[in-house]
Amino acid sequence: MKKPLILLLMLFILAGCQKPVPEETPILSTPTSLRNDGFILLFDPVEHATSYILEVFGEEIELLDTSYVLGLYGTFEFRVKARAEGYTDSPYSDYYQFTATFDYNIIRLHYSFNSTFDLKLLDLDDDLEIVYVHSQTDTLTENDYYLDNNQLLLKSSFLKTSTLGFHSFDLLLSNDISKKVHIYLTDSIHPYRVTQMSVLYEGEDVMVQFELLDGTVHSITHMMHGVLTEDDYEINGSFVTIKSSYIDNFFETHPSYDSISLAFDILRGDKFYLEQLFIDKIIE
Repeated sequence: MKKPLILLLMLFILAGCQKPVPEETPILSTPTSLRNDGFILLFDPVEHATSYILEVFGEEIELLDTSYVLGLYGTFEFRVKARAEGYTDSPYSDYYQFTATFDYNIIRLHYSFNSTFDLKLLDLDDDLEIVYVHSQTDTLTENDYYLDNNQLLLKSSFLKTSTLGFHSFDLLLSNDISKKVHIYLTDSIHPYRVTQMSVLYEGEDVMVQFELLDGTVHSITHMMHGVLTEDDYEINGSFVTIKSSYIDNFFETHPSYDSISLAFDILRGDKFYLEQLFIDKIIE
């Protein structure tokens, strides 16, 4: 009777010494539908993914959503993979190559969830009315936007119910005038430019809006021709106006230039933040 007991005890000991078979870590799916809207990079979300790794310019950038503002024009390529805790990173997607050009007919804006102001979309002529404002999923109501002194504004409360990343809106005005607005929503805690980076010069002063977050515009510099003087611009709160006299003079004295590249140094506390603006000449 002792031998069966001994054999049984040995089996229990051997079973206890066996290492558990590790479970395979699931692999996330590869992101798909890589595309661009101007200089904004986009792709479809991956189930279970909590972040993404974007490879562009040979560098890896971690994203928390499925869009990225490149902010440059030219020919580029990028690829992306998905990431989440408890999962193996997905394989990288194939490279997506594209040429980013600027469509001046699209209104491009930035807004942070840490801002509190209502976002101006556009100025309306006296004879124009709003027919509708459509988001990607719904029709907005007057609880979401309003008119003030012929300015159409989206309410901050509406913007903060949206998700981070890229959002597109279609506007229809009376006289069958349509407009498209792209808004990139972030949770930035730093100063940023609200209005679009490139504007077409039409012979008038050019105004750019910033969210300064208690900072100040310290200086404005042409990237090739030095600092602008106070005669060249005006600052009114978070709005900076580049005077047409400066723009006209620059294009007259530099006829080979098709664009004016300006850098704005914003000082907040003891840190500087750089924003850019391109004022493009109409090419006949």
